[in-house]
This record gives sequence, structure tokens and C-alpha cells, in this order.
Amino acid sequence: TRRSSDLAKGQGLYVSRYLHGRLQAARPLPVSHYRDGDVDPQLAPDGSFIVFASDHRLPGDSKDHLFIAFHRGGVWGAVAPIRYLGDDAHGYSTDYLPHLGPEQSTLYFTSDRNAPVAPYPHAPEQSRAYLLRVEQWDNGNLNAWSLPLAPLLDAAKSAG
Repeated sequence: TRRSSDLAKGQGLYVSRYLHGRLQAARPLPVSHYRDGDVDPQLAPDGSFIVFASDHRLPGDSKDHLFIAFHRGGVWGAVAPIRYLGDDAHGYSTDYLPHLGPEQSTLYFTSDRNAPVAPYPHAPEQSRAYLLRVEQWDNGNLNAWSLPLAPLLDAAKSAG
């Protein structure tokens, strides 16, 4: 049972079973802790893993990041962060809204990550180049990104 003061502190992931033609009461997913701000779950079609975003699982960092947990033998394993090259450069980026690709081995997500800019003042040519960059679709302003999940999935199979 949660106290009303706990409900204002976060978000969690829940699961509801479909039995006898009806959805059953939703229950907290064992890998999710309400205080961690877990959101945006993507469950593999075979139920073998779940990917989600969370904003309180990395110590000292309140931005959203991506996490994965594997389900084997009816039991959920430990939650692990999904790390990629550059995700912690220039401070952490915010990554959320994960979606699995149709082959289930590519993860698409939204991120505010971007490339660093040279210190000010800028020469006119550099300012024009930055302006052109900002006008591009992949300018780091909450755009769609992707990364392969195959290394994580292969490692889980090897460990399993």
C-alpha cells in the first residue's frame, strides 16, 4: 500500500493480465520502483526483456536515461542502464521514449544530446556554420536516435 505522500514523488511501471475476457487489476512491475520515475516501457513481443526510461536511477543525475531488464524463467533480472558512446559527454543527455524496431534489435529513442560548440565569441564563418547546423533535422534538439541492442541481447543470452 502506498501512502498519498509517496504517490507525488514518482512514476512506476505496471502490468495487467488479460484473463477470462477482462483486464485484471494493474500491479507494479517488479523491476520498477515508483520513486525512480520509470516511464515509457517497451516490452519485447516475446516478453524476454523490457526497455524503459527513468530519471532517478543514476546517482546524482535526475535526467531521463534508458534502462533494460531481462525476463527469464518467470523472473525479472536486475535493471541495467543502456550506455552508448557519448551519452555522458558534456554532462548527461536526456534520453527517453524508447521504441523497439521491427526486428527487436534496434532501439529508437528521443534525446537532447548534441555536439559541443566552441567557446564564444565566434568568427562570422563559424556562426553561419552553427546556424546551418541548428536548422538540420539531427541538431540534437529532441530528435530521434537509434542504437543497436544486439550487444546487450547477445550478452544476456550468453549469461542466461
